[in-house]
Amino acid sequence: MRRLLLCALLLGCQRETRKDVTRTEEESKAPESKALAPSKTFIQRPEPPSPPEPESSTPKDAEPPPDPPPKLGPFLSVVAPVAPTPAPAKGYLSKPPAGFDVRKGGDVYHLADGDLYANSFMTGPSNSEWFLSLVRGGVEVKAFPQVWQFTLDPERKRLALHETRTGPGGPLRFREILDLTTLTSTPLPHTPCTDRLAWVDDGKLLLGDGFVHDPADHPETSQVWVCLFDSSGKLLAKLDGGRHPHHAAAENYVNALAGVLPKDPSVVFLFREYRSHGNYDVTFIDTHPPHTRKIARLNTPAEPGQMGSPKQVEMDLATMTLATATELRFRGKKYGESWWWQWQTTKLVDAP
Repeated sequence: MRRLLLCALLLGCQRETRKDVTRTEEESKAPESKALAPSKTFIQRPEPPSPPEPESSTPKDAEPPPDPPPKLGPFLSVVAPVAPTPAPAKGYLSKPPAGFDVRKGGDVYHLADGDLYANSFMTGPSNSEWFLSLVRGGVEVKAFPQVWQFTLDPERKRLALHETRTGPGGPLRFREILDLTTLTSTPLPHTPCTDRLAWVDDGKLLLGDGFVHDPADHPETSQVWVCLFDSSGKLLAKLDGGRHPHHAAAENYVNALAGVLPKDPSVVFLFREYRSHGNYDVTFIDTHPPHTRKIARLNTPAEPGQMGSPKQVEMDLATMTLATATELRFRGKKYGESWWWQWQTTKLVDAP
């Protein structure tokens, strides 16, 4: 009986020990299990979607391409060499201010017989004209009180001028060539192509140019004309210079510069401005039949508006002839600056 009670006690102790061991093992494993279980605070959520890629530029959003350069086209042609009868047109009369002295503060040109004095005076806020005085032996022999433009030949024997004089019905405009020795004059036709005059080919030729602006018909452009005369005033060729951008300031003007080739003076050239590009085309035309024409674009490094006028473009024409030239060498000067860009060449092509 005692043995049975002892066995029962031993069996109970073993069962209790096993329970304690089992509980101890479970408790030792519990912290590890809790650490691995995800908590409510750190619940793993799905990644947010990536922001959309920026849309690629479409042609509508892209910067518009620059305007292509204007198409090359001739703008100088020979028309019938018939000049209208010299006829003065109505002008206006301006007088120098009180105390004006043509011999003080102006220019003096020494002639073979006497001196020619030239002094300008204001005729408006930004406009001026010239007073010319021909003096011999200290005495004025001829005066030109109101001259719009004048040019002396290289030998200073002839004076070509555009002036205003008093006429029977009021002020009148005249264009003429004056022999400074004999004081005889040759009238020039009163046409736009004699508005500006310049002796060329060492005084053997007289080149004239000008324009007509009709704001009612073409408000943005003007029609340019060019004429070539011999030294006696005979018209050799009249040229249609085409239409050019019109500018309005103190005086209306166009950037259309004309000249002749030094080695081929029967060839006249004329600049044409491209207002939106700041550069120029130049057309060369032989005034002799069959009137060969060539044209070139003078692209300078200037931005639009940086080239003040064709006077800021220099062409190398010293040895050029229209029959043999295939390229034109030139350079530009930035408006308001004293330095020139490097020389460059451009193609000289036959004009259609």
